[in-house]
Amino acid sequence: MNLPGITPNSIPPELLTQQTLVQPAIGAQNPGTFSALVSELLSSTQQETAKVDNEVDRLMTGETSNFHEVSLAVARADLSFRFMMQIRDQLVSTYREVMRMQI
Repeated sequence: MNLPGITPNSIPPELLTQQTLVQPAIGAQNPGTFSALVSELLSSTQQETAKVDNEVDRLMTGETSNFHEVSLAVARADLSFRFMMQIRDQLVSTYREVMRMQI
């Protein structure tokens, strides 16, 4: 089977608009600094946690009765926290492995 490759001329111009371009990843504002990436990850996790606290307070005081949105916010915050913890565990594991290396 012979399939033609994708060339810039084969992509329709309406697909090359600014709206269809992929947004930069976390840390893209200052590429090359790992500390910026980790800081943004921590900040994002803290924002999700603060949002959940606010949503749960609103549910408990009766300001909102949409349990579905609150449970989704809790799930998003939980996923964000677990992701952050996995990164931390991997960093600690990598650090320990590097420290065990003999020079």
